[in-house]
Amino acid sequence: MKKTTHFCLKKELVKLFHSNVWKAIFLLISVFCFNIFIFNNSFYFLVIWIVTFIGYLTIGENKIKSLFVFLLPVFIFFILFKIKSVSYADNTKIEGIGKIKQVKDSYIVIGWNSFDFYLSKPKVVDLKIGDQFKFDGVVKKLVSNSNYYEFDFVKFLNKKFVFYELKVSDIKKVESKNLKTVIFWLFNRVSFSDLTRFFWLPEKFKSKELNNLLIKNNISYISNSCILLLIPLINLSFKKTKNKLFNFKNIILTVIALVIYLQLENVLLLRILIFWILKSLYKNKSNKSLNLLTIYLMICLKPNYIFSTGFIYISVIYTLSCFLPKKNKKYLNFIFFYFLFMGLNMYFNYNINPMTNFIALILIPIFNIFAVCSLIFDGIGVNNNALYLSLFRLVSWITKFGINFNIGKIEIWFILTYMIVLTVLFNKQLLDVKTNIISFITIILAISLLYLLKPNHNLAMLNVGNANSFVYHNKWNNVTIIFDAGTGKNKSTELVTSFLKYYGINKIDMIAISHYHEDHYNNLSSLQENFKINLFVNKDNFKEVYKIKNVIIRFFNDPSASSENNQSIIPFIDVGNFRALFMGDAEQPTENHLMHRIDFINYLNLKRVDLLQVGHHGSKTSSSLEFLKFINPKNAFISGTDEGGNKIFPHKQTIDNLNFLKIPYFITQSKNNWFFNILSKSITKK
Repeated sequence: MKKTTHFCLKKELVKLFHSNVWKAIFLLISVFCFNIFIFNNSFYFLVIWIVTFIGYLTIGENKIKSLFVFLLPVFIFFILFKIKSVSYADNTKIEGIGKIKQVKDSYIVIGWNSFDFYLSKPKVVDLKIGDQFKFDGVVKKLVSNSNYYEFDFVKFLNKKFVFYELKVSDIKKVESKNLKTVIFWLFNRVSFSDLTRFFWLPEKFKSKELNNLLIKNNISYISNSCILLLIPLINLSFKKTKNKLFNFKNIILTVIALVIYLQLENVLLLRILIFWILKSLYKNKSNKSLNLLTIYLMICLKPNYIFSTGFIYISVIYTLSCFLPKKNKKYLNFIFFYFLFMGLNMYFNYNINPMTNFIALILIPIFNIFAVCSLIFDGIGVNNNALYLSLFRLVSWITKFGINFNIGKIEIWFILTYMIVLTVLFNKQLLDVKTNIISFITIILAISLLYLLKPNHNLAMLNVGNANSFVYHNKWNNVTIIFDAGTGKNKSTELVTSFLKYYGINKIDMIAISHYHEDHYNNLSSLQENFKINLFVNKDNFKEVYKIKNVIIRFFNDPSASSENNQSIIPFIDVGNFRALFMGDAEQPTENHLMHRIDFINYLNLKRVDLLQVGHHGSKTSSSLEFLKFINPKNAFISGTDEGGNKIFPHKQTIDNLNFLKIPYFITQSKNNWFFNILSKSITKK
C-alpha cells in the first residue's frame, strides 16, 4: 500500500534532472529568454537565447553543466533586472513607445519598461498584437470595485501581472514589424469564411455567435481543437525520420506552437503541442516526467499561467494520477477523471452539468469534419456560409441536452474532501467494504454541511451603484423573488445573474419591475437567458395581490401619475411577521397620493414595516419627512452612491430626515451588499 500511495513527484523530479535532461534545462532557459525578447526587443536576452539554444542543439551532455554554471549568474542578473520592483504613484506621468500584448473588444494591454498596463481601447483602427505606438499619459493603480459573487476584472488583470491603468492624452501608431505583426498580417491578408475563421484563426477573427454558444456551455476550449488533427497527420507523414533535432516533424510542430503562442493565445493547445514536441525529443521519458517539464515550459512562456485554471487542472490531474494504481482498467480511469473534471467545474463555475464532457466529446469529431471541409471549400472558392449556419444549428441542438444546475459557491474544504474520497474510491488496493461505507458517509455529510451553511431566508440589497436590485430568497421553501433587476454606471448587466449562481439558485418565482428606467431592468436579458422565470410583473400587467407559497405581495400605484418615476408600482411583501415596502423611484407626488388612500392606510396599519426601500436612491425628490413618519419603518435600505455632479445619492436632506426620525439606514455606496435575515431580523453586509 505504501508503494501504491507514495507521492511520486520527488521520484519523477530525480528522474527528470539526470545528466541527459540538462538539455531540457537549456531549452527552458532559451524559451524564457526568447519570450522576453519577443515582448521587449531586448538585445541582451536575444544573445542569451542564441547562446543557450546553440548549446541545447550542439554541445555534448558532458559540457552542458559547465556552460550552464557559466551562464547561470548572467541569467539570474537579467531576470532580476527584468522583474525589478518599481511602483507608480497615482497620476504619475509617463511617455514612451509601448507594444501591444493583448487586444480585446473594449481594452488593450500594452508593455512598456518591464511593466504591463491596462488601456481603454483608443480610437486607433486596426490595432493588433505586436503593434507599437507612442503614448503620453498618466498612470493610475487598478482598484477593484467588483462584488464577491461576480467576475472580478481587476483581479483577472492582476493575474496577468497588470496592476496599473494608463490614461493617455495622446497616442500615435509607430510602424513596426515583428513575428506577431507578420502572423497577424498573414491572417488578415487572406480572405477566410466565417467557418474557417472560427476553427483556424484567433478569437479576434471569429464571429461571435457560435463562440458565445460554446462559452455559455463551458466548452469554448474545443473551438480550435481541430489544430490537434495536425499532430497525428505530422507523426504519420514523418514516421521514418531518425534525426531527433532537425526532422521536419519537430520543426512543423514548433512552428504551429509558435503561431498559437504569438496569436491564438490558446493555452490548452499550446500545452498539448509542447508535450508532443517533448515526447518526440525524449521518447524514453515517462508521460509524468514530460508533463512536469511541459508545466515548467508553460510557466516560462506565460508566467501568469501559474494563476490560471488550466494550471490548477493539470496540476490536480498530475498529482492525483500518481495515486492511481497502474493496473487500473482504462474505463475506471475514464470515470475517475470524468468525476474529477466535474468536481473542478463545480468549484470554478458554481454549477454542475453532467453532460458537458460528453457534449465536448461529441462535438470534437464533428468540429474536425467541419474544419477540414472549411479549408477545402475555401480552397476551391465555394461559399460555405450555409455550412456555418448548419453547424450553429447543430451545436445549438446538441447543447440543449446539457443539464445545467447551479450549486453555488463551493468551499475549498469541500472540493478537497471530494477529491480525496474520489481517489480512494478508484484505488482498488485501498478499497474494501469499510472504506466504501466511510467514503460515502463522508461525501454525504460534506454535501449536507455545504447546503446547511448557505444563507437560508433573507432579503438582499445588491451593490449595483445608482440602480435597484433586491432579491428575496427562502432556501427551505425554494422561493426566489426579485424586485427590480438593474445596475448602474460601470456595473455588469450580468450582476444579478452572478449573484443567483453564486448562491445556487436555479429558478425565479417572480420578477417585479417597478418602472421602465434602465437602471431598474437592464439585467433582465441575462436573467431570462439563464433562469426559468415563472412570473413577470410590471406596471402594465400587475394584479393587486399575488401569493407564492407563504409569501404575499400586495401592489399599489398612483394611476394619475404622469412621470415615469411616479408610475412605479409599489409592493408590500409579507412573510410571517416580516414586512417590507419597495418604493422604486416614486417621488413625493406619489407619496402624497399614498398617504391619502384609504386602502393603503388600512393595509399599512395591519403590520409595521420592518424594512423600507427608500425611493429613488435617496434623492431629495423622494422620502419627505411626512412620508417617512407616516410609514414609520424599523429600518431603511438605500441603493445609491456618489458618482459626482448631479448623481450624488443619497441626498443630505434624505439622510437628515432619517436621522431626525431615528430610523436606522443602510447604504450600498458601491461597496456594500446588505442582507436582512427574515428569521432573526438582523442586518449584515458582505
